[in-house]
Amino acid sequence: MADLISIVVPVYNAENSLEELYLAIKKQLQLIILILNVS
Repeated sequence: MADLISIVVPVYNAENSLEELYLAIKKQLQLIILILNVS
């Protein structure tokens, strides 16, 4: 489970807008859901 959490946390720097951060998290959550559905 810790592996999944580490996937969720995007590399974030001050230059990224909140929208970009949100989109990155959303994309990775979709990836995790896909992984969970497959297994």
